[in-house]
Amino acid sequence: MAHRHRRYGAGMIYLKLRKAGKQDNHKRVERLYTAAQLQVKCLKHKKLTASERNPLSRSSTVTQV
Repeated sequence: MAHRHRRYGAGMIYLKLRKAGKQDNHKRVERLYTAAQLQVKCLKHKKLTASERNPLSRSSTVTQV
């Protein structure tokens, strides 16, 4: 199942096994997952450049937004 769904971690595989009717313990699934040296690769996020912060201006009247 881990080869079919590469983005699934041990927790998701455990839930899918439970849904399929298998009665495996979550600790056993975690142990087998690490014994097979499986790992979900982390996605790299693009860093945003810091922009200048401008203070908000106060409204001059009550109904002005």
